[in-house]
Amino acid sequence: MRKRTGRTAVLLRASFVFVILLVSFATAQEKSSSGESLRSVAERYWDLRMGGKFEETYKVEDKEGLPPFETYRGEAGKIRGLDIASYRVKDASEAGGKGLVIVEFLLRFQGPPKPIPEDMKDQWVYKEGRWLHVFPK
Repeated sequence: MRKRTGRTAVLLRASFVFVILLVSFATAQEKSSSGESLRSVAERYWDLRMGGKFEETYKVEDKEGLPPFETYRGEAGKIRGLDIASYRVKDASEAGGKGLVIVEFLLRFQGPPKPIPEDMKDQWVYKEGRWLHVFPK
């Protein structure tokens, strides 16, 4: 009987470890896919915004504290006045329904021969099943 109890204990321990590993892996995958989702939404948003498609980006903004469209278009369009060599979403992270996206811009100026990198922190919020951009006030 002892051999059977010993085997049962080993089997239970192995099962417990397997379940813990499975749960850890599932949680890591969930966080990763959420981060990728935020990244893809942010990339699409910035492609639209840099392309001057403010009607489209306005739809992705969190409505809380958002100015009327005409004011928004003027504010959002200011970035297009800079001499931007390129831009990219450098990082995307999320915690508790809030997202932080780092957008890197390479800015050209008259003096320096090479574009200068400048990072911007971009706030996002997860509401009603989707990521919304928090327009800076």
